[in-house]
Order: sequence, then C-alpha cells, then structure tokens
Amino acid sequence: MLLFWSAMIQASTGFLASGLMSPRWAPDLGLLLFLAVAARLGRKDLAASRKPVGFLGILLVSAASRLAFSVQAVAPVLTGLLAVLFWQNTLRRGLDVERPMIRILVAGGASMLLLFWWHLVREANLIGISGEVSPVVWSDVGAWRSVLLTSALAPALMPIFLRLPGLSPLWGRE
Repeated sequence: MLLFWSAMIQASTGFLASGLMSPRWAPDLGLLLFLAVAARLGRKDLAASRKPVGFLGILLVSAASRLAFSVQAVAPVLTGLLAVLFWQNTLRRGLDVERPMIRILVAGGASMLLLFWWHLVREANLIGISGEVSPVVWSDVGAWRSVLLTSALAPALMPIFLRLPGLSPLWGRE
C-alpha cells in the first residue's frame, strides 16, 4: 500500500506543477509522505528488518515512485533520499520529529537539501556538456517558494498521510 500511496502522491505533485499552480510553488508532497512514514517507524524498524518495510524498503518505495513520475536519474534520487533519511534520524535523536513545529523544520530542511542536491547534480552534468558552472541562485529559480510551501504544509499533511488506508500495519498500530 505504501507504494500505491507514494505513487499517487507523487502523481498529484506532478499534476499540481503541470497546471494547477506554478511549478515553482508546487510542494513536494512525496517528500512529506516519506518523512512522515520514516518518522513513525521505530529505529529498530529502520535498521532491522523482520518488518516488510524497513530502512531499505521505505527508501526504495519512495525512490521508485519519484522516478516513475520524473526524468531524474536513479543514483541522485537514491542518494538524496538517503541523505534526507540520515538527517531526519540524526535530528530524531534529540527531538521529537512528530511534533508540528519540528515537522516544519524537518520538511523545510529536507526540501532544501534535496533541491540543492539535485541542482548540484544537474549543474555537474551541464559542466560536461557546456564547460560552464552556474551557482545555485535561489531568487532566479524560485526554489525557496517550493521549500516554503512544503514546510508550511508539513504539520497539516503529514498526520493525514499517516492515516491513509493500509499504512497503519507498517508500524504495528491500528
């Protein structure tokens, strides 16, 4: 069910960016689902795995659904999501990442990290083609708008995503 919901949410992000709103304002809803499920799973679930969805499972499901609706390469997507998961678990050691205000921080930081990473990867690919390097210019690409909207929607949407049908058995709570 996680793959189904992840794909549906990624598709709705693409739908929002394609016509309903400016692509610069489109929130990363797939990232919010990824962060919500990763925050709910216990540390034992993430490291272990007698459970069907552990660390590797959530990473592969989120990457597969993101890759199904984008033109990004596999390695940067997996690396970016792994970095986000590592960052959230680092914060999780000292903070309750399921609290609303902390969700804003986690989602905004994760969104900024992914945006910066994918821009860096894209520019590295362009260096080989054109030989030029352009720095990350947030005002030109409007990236901050998507980060702001993603972090603003985190406290409202992450709990809703956790209540989607079929997801509660993943962490053993009905």
